[in-house]
Amino acid sequence: MSSGGPTSSSRDAPGKFFVTILLGLLLALLTWKLTTQWVWHLDDAAALTLSAAIGGGLIFAAYPAWGSSFHSAKFSRRAAAVSCIILAALIATVWTWPSILDAFGRGDSGRARVEPPPASCTEAPYETNDWGPDRPLVPLGESSAPTFNNGIEEGIDERMWLVSARDAIHQDSPRPNGGYERFIEVNPQSSYRIRFMFWNNASAPGTEINNVRAALRLPQCASTDVRLVGQVTGDNAVPSTIWGTVRFHSPKPFKLEFAPDAGPGHRNIVCWPAETACNPNGQGFIPLDPNELVAPGGLPVPGGTLYPGSQSFTFIMVYVRPVFG
Repeated sequence: MSSGGPTSSSRDAPGKFFVTILLGLLLALLTWKLTTQWVWHLDDAAALTLSAAIGGGLIFAAYPAWGSSFHSAKFSRRAAAVSCIILAALIATVWTWPSILDAFGRGDSGRARVEPPPASCTEAPYETNDWGPDRPLVPLGESSAPTFNNGIEEGIDERMWLVSARDAIHQDSPRPNGGYERFIEVNPQSSYRIRFMFWNNASAPGTEINNVRAALRLPQCASTDVRLVGQVTGDNAVPSTIWGTVRFHSPKPFKLEFAPDAGPGHRNIVCWPAETACNPNGQGFIPLDPNELVAPGGLPVPGGTLYPGSQSFTFIMVYVRPVFG
C-alpha cells in the first residue's frame, strides 16, 4: 500500500538531472578542445555546432536512461553531490589547463597563449602603428600634392587599407571592402589572398610620383600574432614612404609563406596601370613572382612613375599560408 510519500526515483531526479547536465557540459567542452586546439582545428562555428550536438545529445539521451531501475542508495543525495563536485572539478581543469595532453608528455602543444619566439630568432623592429604615417585625408583623387592612398570613399579611410587579406576560398567581393580584412583569425587549413593596393591620390598635372617601389615583409620568426606589412616608397611623394599591416592571429605559433599552389585560380598577379587596364574579375592582370616583393629594395613599378588620377591604381594579389611547428 502506498504511503503517498515521494518515491526514491522522484527523490533522485534532481541529482540525476544536475549530474547529467554536468556530464553533457564536460563532453561538449572536450569536443570543443579536440576540434579547435588538440586535433582537428575546425573553425569556431563548426566546432560550436559539433560540441552542442554531442553535449546536448548526451543530456537528452542519458537522463531518461538513469531510470527507476537504479537502487536509490546508488544515487543518494550524497552520491549526487560528490558526483557534481567531481564533474565540476573536471570541467574547471579542462577549461583552465592548456591541454590534457600535457599529462602524456606532449608539453605545451595546446597552450593558447602568446609564446615568445625562440631565442635564436630575432625579428627586425616594426613600426609602432599598423599604418602610417598620418597624412591629410581628402576625397578620392583630390590631393593637392603627390600622395599615396590618402583618399576617402564612401566613408572608408583608404590610408588604413594599403594591404588587407581574406580566406582564399572566397571569390565574391561584398561591400564595403570586398570582404577583405585587416585582422585575421587563422585557420590552419586555409590559405589567404593578400590585396596590396596603392595609387597616387593627386589630381593636378605635374604631380606624378617618381621611382615608386612596393615591398612586403613576411616575419621570419614564428609567433601567435604575425604582422604582414606592405610598404610603398616614392622619391617625391608626401610623405615619401607609407605602410600598412594585416595581423594574423592563432593560439599556436606560426609563420607565413607564399603559397603559389594555394588552389585553382589562385595566381600571384599584378595590374600595372601604365601597361594595361584591369578589372576586379582578374582580366588584364599579369603573373607576378611574389619573391620580388620581399627582395631588397622591393618591386619597382614599370617606368617608375605613378601619374595622378585613376590611371595610377596598382593592384597586387599574392597568396600566403600559415606554417605551424
